[in-house]
Amino acid sequence: MVCENDILEIPEEYKKMSEEELDRQIEKLYETMKDQNRGKVREKVARLPVRIFF
Repeated sequence: MVCENDILEIPEEYKKMSEEELDRQIEKLYETMKDQNRGKVREKVARLPVRIFF
């Protein structure tokens, strides 16, 4: 959560990136997060008494 008095610290590498580079980085991070969450979901589904195939 961000409040109005918070100070944002943006790393220099991101300050130097162009808009296209930032968009690619956002997509890369999003895909990484999706992959990490997929494993957790599969673990939860494996513990269910009912088998779900997807």
